[in-house]
Formats: sequence, structure tokens, C-alpha cells
Amino acid sequence: MLCWELPAIRDCAWFSGSDIFPYIYNGGKYVLNHDLPAALDSVFGYVITGKLAVQDLQPSEANVVASTTSLCHFVSYTIEDNVINDTLKRFWEIESLPCSVQLSPEEQIAEDIYSKNHYRDENGRYVSPILLRPDREPLGESYDMAFKRLTHIERRLAKSTDLKEAYSNFMKEYELLDHMELYKGTEPSQYVIPHHCVLRPSSTSTPLRTVFDGSQKTSSGVSLNDSLLTGPKLHRDIAEIITNFRLHEICFSADISKMYRCVQIAPEDRKYQHILWRESPDEPVRLYELKTNTYGLRSAPYIAVRTLHQLAQDEESKYPNAARVLRQGFFVDDLLWSCSSFDEACALQDELMSLLKCGGFDLRKWASNCPELLTRMQTELRSAINFEDDTVDGDGNVKVRLMTSKTKVAPIKPTSIPRLELLAAVLLAGRASQQIVTLANRSEGISVFLEEMDK
Repeated sequence: MLCWELPAIRDCAWFSGSDIFPYIYNGGKYVLNHDLPAALDSVFGYVITGKLAVQDLQPSEANVVASTTSLCHFVSYTIEDNVINDTLKRFWEIESLPCSVQLSPEEQIAEDIYSKNHYRDENGRYVSPILLRPDREPLGESYDMAFKRLTHIERRLAKSTDLKEAYSNFMKEYELLDHMELYKGTEPSQYVIPHHCVLRPSSTSTPLRTVFDGSQKTSSGVSLNDSLLTGPKLHRDIAEIITNFRLHEICFSADISKMYRCVQIAPEDRKYQHILWRESPDEPVRLYELKTNTYGLRSAPYIAVRTLHQLAQDEESKYPNAARVLRQGFFVDDLLWSCSSFDEACALQDELMSLLKCGGFDLRKWASNCPELLTRMQTELRSAINFEDDTVDGDGNVKVRLMTSKTKVAPIKPTSIPRLELLAAVLLAGRASQQIVTLANRSEGISVFLEEMDK
């Protein structure tokens, strides 16, 4: 039983256990509604107990289901949070060994839209649709909010000459590369994307990046990202990529320059990718159309990676080794791979660059532990490496003793040692199976060992 703040009582008056309730209850009660608490008459006055309707949920908790129940004359408030369930599910997926997963209905729709509607232009570049939901709600008006966001970024740029120059240069380059153009059509915009800048001082290639905000709500309460499909996960598990990188003597890395923007968006879908821009607040606002795959949109990562896989499939007959690396050695736009000999590394390097050029992609920022491999590249395509690790001994030899590992907490419920050993064997078999798939034909064989626990 609990008495707390009432109109006539400002402080908590009394806490009591339920065991004395029969001795203080006078028998009277007031029940206004079955969904509201009841007032029970006691020797100390009326005590409130029963169900309680909760009205103070935050907007961000719209997917929270609340319920209440009465227990021992206390009001018990229970929350069933779908977010917690989703988070726990994702945790289990991350902790589990990678396995083939059947596509969800939404993921299958995204795959079907891409596979049926993408094509290549006369230069070999890929043209993709944006992945619009078939059941999407209508978008409202977005111009006014985009204009407000433009004036906000202009006020920010006015405080820093360097920032303003960098932002303007970014937009000029965007237009110079033909990634956007002044919109001259007559069809109204379906969505005007707000944009702002993010500073990344540690980046050597893009210290300032313009971020396109596809999550901005329109007047109908629906954003462009709400109308887009995410698509299935396509990139390899990071552990597999690192394993291949560490496998052989000569290793190298690189990344694809402006990977997202190397994919064109179908002209009929570009009306969803309009932005507002002007060099100065004194100039009239101009409406531009983004012509390429735009980061900040929900479907952009899938479109970019899916296009790489499509390129590997289309050109595999001419570049079989590079096609395999394109599928297995890239984490989004970053390449990590290793080769057993210098000649093999040189051949693969040339093949990769030729394959990617077929689709309009360029590899840059090459780095390797083999200086001779880098001397074959132009200086602007190389990247410096700063390495500091105490696994290097005084003679410069690197010692690697563990390639991969996987641990699992024993269940709370008491379990026999033989059963725990079997669980460990299953975990080991799963990890070994994953390594066999990862290494493919790059290893002569794998032996597994299981240590017996002390009885």
C-alpha cells in the first residue's frame, strides 16, 4: 500500500506492508471506472490502489506498449518495449556465427526492384532506381523546411570564411563532376533534401562533407527515408575480411573514390533528390537535381554495394580473380586483401583496377607492406601508413599467434561437463566451417583441436 502526493497531502505520508491491510480496511470503496484506481476506505483515510492509465510516454517511445497491474495493493507499472526486443535480437545476431539468412519480404522487394530495373549506360556506368516502398504513404510539402535549413547553414557559414569556402567548393565540385545539375524541368519536386556540413579533420580526402538529410519530415509527417527500402545486408563479415587480409605475406588496402556517387540514379527517380543552393544569401535560391546515388538516403548503401556485386557478376568472365575479391575482400568501399607472392599481387592489382574501371569506379589510397607494389602506382593513388604495435620485436619481425576466436558464456542453469564439451565442439565446428568458407582455396587445410575439461 502506498500513499503519495494528493491535493491535501504534499509529501509521502506512509509506507506499509500488505500483511496489515485486513486490519485497517473499513470496507468502503469508490470505483469510478474499471480502468482507473479505486479508493479504499481505511483507518488512515482513503488508499488508492488498482489499475493506472499511463499518459506520459515520450514521442520517441511511440512503439512502447504499457500495461499496469495491481499487486499486493501496490500499483505495478510494466513496460513491454519493442525496441528492447529488437536490440536483443540484433545482439544475438551479432554474437552468432554468420550463416545464410533468408531474405525478409521487404528485402526481397528491394532486391527485385534493383535486379529488374538497373542498367548500364553507354559508358558502362550503372544506373539504378531508388528503392521506393510499394506501400509508402504520400510525401507532403518539403520546400519550406529545406529553405529554412538552407538559411540556417548560411548563418553558420557566415561565421567562418574558411568553412564557407570549403562548403562552396564542395558544391562546385559536385556540379563540376556532373553529379548534380540545375533543375530545368517542369515536373514538381517530390522531395527537397535539406543539407548541412560535417567536419572531418582526420580525413585526407574529404575533410568537409555535405550531409543530405533524407530523414527530414515533410508536411504530412513522412520523410523520404520513410518511403525507401533498406535492402538486405550484402557486405562480408568483418572477421572474414580481416582473416583474408592476414593470410599471406603481401597485404594491401585501397578504397573506391566517391563510391556512392559512381552509381547514377534513374532520371525518372531524380525528382526525389532535389536540393536548394546558392553561393550567397544575396543571390536567388536555385533548385538543383542530384543525379547520383546520394548518401543520407536509406537505400544508398545497398544500392552501392549491390552495384559492386553486379559488376563482379557482369565482368567475371574477363576478370575472375578480381570478381572474387570484389565479393570477398571489400567492406563497403574499403579493400583489404593479401597475396602469397609479389607477382600475384601485381596481377591482382591490375585486374582489380581494370574491373572497377569497367563500371566507372576508381581505386585510390593504396597502402601495402610491400613498397615495390606501391611504386607501380601514381603518387596520388598511394596512402601513408603509420604503424605502432608492440607485436613487432627488435628485429622487426611480426608475430601473429591467433587468427580468430569465439567465446560463449556458459548457461546459468547447471550443465554437466560433457554437455559443455559438446557445446564447445559445436561452436568450434561452426567457427571452423566459417573459416573454410572464408579461406576457400587459399589454404592447404584446417585442423581443429578440442581440449578436454577436468572432471
